[in-house]
Amino acid sequence: MDFRSFLQENIVCLDGGMGTLLQARGLRPGERPETWCLTHPAEVEECHRAYYDAGSNVVSTNTFGASLLHFSREELGRIVPAAVELVRSAAARSTGAQPKFVALDMGPSGKLLRPLGDLDFEDAVAVFAETVRLGAAAGADLIFIETMNDSYETKAALLAAKENADLPVMVSNAYGADGKLMTGANPAAMVSLLEGLGAEAVGLNCSLGPEALAPLAEEYVRLASVPVLFKPNAGLPEMRDGRTVFNVAAGPFADTVTELVKKGVRIAGGCCGTTPEYIAALHERLQGLAPRPVTKKDRFVVSSGTHAVTFGDDLVVIGERLNPTGKKRVKEALRSGDQAFLLEEAKAALQAAKENGGGLPVFVSNSCGANGRLLTGARPEDVIPVLESMGAEAVGLNCSLGPEAMAAIAEEYLRLTSLPVIFKPNAGLPKLRHGRTVYDVGPQEFAEAVAAAAGKGVRLVGGCCGTTPEHIAALTAELKKTGERI
Repeated sequence: MDFRSFLQENIVCLDGGMGTLLQARGLRPGERPETWCLTHPAEVEECHRAYYDAGSNVVSTNTFGASLLHFSREELGRIVPAAVELVRSAAARSTGAQPKFVALDMGPSGKLLRPLGDLDFEDAVAVFAETVRLGAAAGADLIFIETMNDSYETKAALLAAKENADLPVMVSNAYGADGKLMTGANPAAMVSLLEGLGAEAVGLNCSLGPEALAPLAEEYVRLASVPVLFKPNAGLPEMRDGRTVFNVAAGPFADTVTELVKKGVRIAGGCCGTTPEYIAALHERLQGLAPRPVTKKDRFVVSSGTHAVTFGDDLVVIGERLNPTGKKRVKEALRSGDQAFLLEEAKAALQAAKENGGGLPVFVSNSCGANGRLLTGARPEDVIPVLESMGAEAVGLNCSLGPEAMAAIAEEYLRLTSLPVIFKPNAGLPKLRHGRTVYDVGPQEFAEAVAAAAGKGVRLVGGCCGTTPEHIAALTAELKKTGERI
């Protein structure tokens, strides 16, 4: 039986975490686990076999970070086939009698795509495509794209999979406690995007424990017309006696995940902190459960990179002034980069919003790249006059950059406008640590940088992605210390 057929009729048990098992076997800090497919194949195969013995139907290859961004073409050409063969060998040697499948595992590239980072979309597709081709040629049964925290990169990985192999693809995203990906997408946006691109299963993994992620899993079941995947962490990591441990034990973990399977989740396993013990407990509880049917939701949805709009019984208002369909002048402006015309069109639409806002003050903050330009290419000197003429009470910047990188652009805003300037940067850049997204600028460093911007004239300050109450408390203290009025 192939995996597509098995998925339609069964509850699928996945594997658990890999990093913890390899660390217990000697993987050093900073050492790439994928290299162990070549240097320590017996240890890697032992981990895979332990999951099959515990009851996993699908075990993923040790290729989470295997891409041309981290390895040469020659190295990658050795690692990926070896990884597939190790899982295949583990399946053959396992004592488990359940159907077994090999998943080619692909995680995030480790880079942000433009305009937030420096990786072009087409380059990202090419990077993922090389791993896909190698895994498919080596005999993987399916592709598992996991722990994705950006909708654009998720799209790149799925397109690479669909264009370069004829294998079923499961796609799983990593959500924060706010129910969004690192770059802002919600479940509705991701379900519509991934279903539209042909994913055979969609879901969520990593970042949080099963109880914290449960509401999002239920939302996926409500929205999705394909099987839903759920692969949470074993809670949150804690330091005990100098070791990182997770705070949800195998039994409670399996109980919570099983309850979600009863509510409609069809594919279940574990992520960071989970071990074969967790999967064995989950497999035991899944025995005898009948899979709930996957129903077609018949939703008509359009989505952006972060949100989705469902067309149904409620009135949907669409601001389409910059829609080029049937508008020759708008088409010409988009092709030629006529920012003046496009900004005037946007001005008219936004002015209508202000006129109907009940007299409330309007603050407008833009997200720009490191070059100071918006995604459309507009510069501060293009944007600010439009916002001033619309009657905005404050203008400025938020998101996309950390405080140091954003400071120079804020100074340009101060030079160009007499309105109060907003300064609301991220806490630096996001990174993955222990399967969680963290930002690289701490509260005190953040506070000092933002207070310095306030000292140069910025009037409205705060934080965006990655900032916490600790960042704001440190900022308040720093502003008081420097004598700024709050």
